[in-house]
Formats: sequence, C-alpha cells, structure tokens
Amino acid sequence: MDFSWTEDQLALRRKAADFAESELWPGFDRRDDEGVFERALWTKLADYGLFRLTVPREYGGAGRPLEDLLLTLEGIGYGCPDVGLMLAVGAHLWGVMDPILCFGSDEQKRALLPGLSDGRWIGAHNVTEWETGSDVNAITTTALPLVDGWVLNGTKSYVTNGPVADVHVVYCRLADPTRKRLVCLVVSPGTEGIRTRVLPTIGTRTAALGEVVFENCRVGRNALLGKPGAGVLLFQAAIEKERAMVFAPILGVMQRQLDLATEYAKRRKAFGQVIGAFQAVAHRVSEMAVRLEVSRLLVYKAAWLKGRNARAPMESSIAKLYVSEAFVQSSVDLIRTYGGAGYLKDRGVEHFLRGAIGGVLFSGTSDVQRGIIARQLGLG
Repeated sequence: MDFSWTEDQLALRRKAADFAESELWPGFDRRDDEGVFERALWTKLADYGLFRLTVPREYGGAGRPLEDLLLTLEGIGYGCPDVGLMLAVGAHLWGVMDPILCFGSDEQKRALLPGLSDGRWIGAHNVTEWETGSDVNAITTTALPLVDGWVLNGTKSYVTNGPVADVHVVYCRLADPTRKRLVCLVVSPGTEGIRTRVLPTIGTRTAALGEVVFENCRVGRNALLGKPGAGVLLFQAAIEKERAMVFAPILGVMQRQLDLATEYAKRRKAFGQVIGAFQAVAHRVSEMAVRLEVSRLLVYKAAWLKGRNARAPMESSIAKLYVSEAFVQSSVDLIRTYGGAGYLKDRGVEHFLRGAIGGVLFSGTSDVQRGIIARQLGLG
C-alpha cells in the first residue's frame, strides 16, 4: 500500500476542486433552500468526465484506476461541499454503474454504460422499503418471471435519484411463495409502470430522494443482472464497494470544514485576542484535523483494496462507520467554533450538519456497520 500519490494524481484532485468551485458551488444556497436537484449540474459533471473515469475504454470510458476516481471525488467535495449532490453522484456510481460493470453482460454494458457515463441518464439504486430498512432478506417487491421477461410490483423508499432517474437497478423477491431468493433487475429508460414522489428532507436537499412505485412494470429477459436468485450476493458485493467509496467526496468536504474553522479561529477576536489562542477552541479544531486524517486513511485503504478486487467487508464497514460519525462531530465543532454566528443560516456552515446527519443512516446505519464488524470478529 503506497499513499505517495503521483503528481498527476494530485493534479487530478486540484483540478477537480477548481472545477467544482467555479462550476458547481455557485447557487448552492438557493438550491438548498428550495430543495432543488439541478440536472444542469449533472451534465457539467458528466462533461467533466467524472462518470466515465473508471469505465473500460471498450464501453466509452477513460479506463482509469479507482484511486484516480477517489482523488477526483475528494477534490470535487472540497470545491463543492454540497453533500446532497455528492450523495446523488454516489448513488449513480456505486449503486447503478458499478453493479452493471461488475455483473452485467456485454450487451447490458454496451446498452447502458454510454448513457450513464455521458450524463444523458441518471441512475437510481432501489433497495430499501418502508418496512424493511437494511434487512434485504425482508424485501417484498416482487419480480414475476415470464417467458419473455419479468413483471415488477412493489414500493421502494428513500431512493436517492428516484424521482429523476432514467435507469433503475431494483432488488426484488422472486414471486414464488416457496422461495425467498432475490433477483436484481435493470429497468431501462422509457419503461412504463413506474410512479415516483419526492420525499422532503432536513439535509442533502439538493439530492432527489424519493419513493418509487412499480406497478405491473414489465421488463425484458435481458433486464436480469447476474444470475437468477443471486440478488443477495450481488447486493453484498455492490454495497461493500459503495461503503468503501461513498465518503470519498466527504473527505474533501471535511478538509473544507477544517479550513473554514482554522481561518475563522485566526480571524475572530474575543477578550482581546483571536479565539484560536484559547485552548478550548484550538483543541476543538485540532480534533477536526485528527478526524480528517483518520478518515482519509480508512477510505484510502478500503479504496485500495477494492481497486484490486479484494474483499473488504471489515474495512468498508469501518470506513463507513467512522467517517459518517466523524463528519457529524466535525460539523458540530465547526458550528461551535463560529459560536452564535454558526447558528445563523447566512453564515454558510449550518448546512454541513444537516447534510452530515444522513450519512449515519444511508448505505447501512451505524448500528448495522457495528453489527457487520462484530460478525467479522466472530461475535454476535
């Protein structure tokens, strides 16, 4: 494992940060207030080459290693600390594109990856249901096999990109009361039988979170991703990669938080001196730096393993657990460093906390991650 990034890789991060600062960040306050997902920003990300970065060249991608995507996402997170937009990007990359890359047929890859890479299509990962949460074995959405395809019926909840998606990756139970096996189906653009509604949230408001209802939604035989009945194994592989990578942009966001806290502590004066001279403030900002450094090491290690197609259930869950909780705490510490000003919306720091709260819930709650880690240790 070597974390001495090449100059080209570091340039990727710097360039991504500059792009995000100038092209994505402007207008965030309005989008956040209105709870708006802007497709124009999606197009800019696609034109920048984000979605095609690790796609093999034979499918229209750039064929770059996973580490390059990691650093690019980190840079984008710094330049545009819009957690909602980063959540939407993660759902698209890790919940849709990566499963297609890993488990799709050549025909599926050629049909779907170009549109997902160039921004024409947005992907949504449909797993969670209102009553199932993280328990994928309790999924009730059904897929009825027919001679010429499948019929989907059921409701998915908390689907990032759901209301704006063109391509849906859907985990379903085989419509057979004697079997509990799952299948994973890809619903292509233009398919009928789908209804969506937006679910308003307290944070990540620039992501389109929603409910997706499948009503006699018919797809062809070629919609099956992987093998029939292998949905659980496919989900486990996909979510492991997601947990390893979904907080890559948050590393950039946390660096932005640290810079804001440091600059404010050096500038704001109280009792005749800058507040950074007070030990309580200095230690609080120091803790933010420690959390960032540990978060980087955990995410880098998990990404390094997944970039080599290695299993990393423990490493991915540890990274997801630690970074999500660290992001919440650093968001609180940033507000406390700003004092009363941090509680005001127009100072531009309170949105970090609203966005961070979702991180301890999506991709498996913190409690779920602790359970996975315990099982890896032979406990529970």
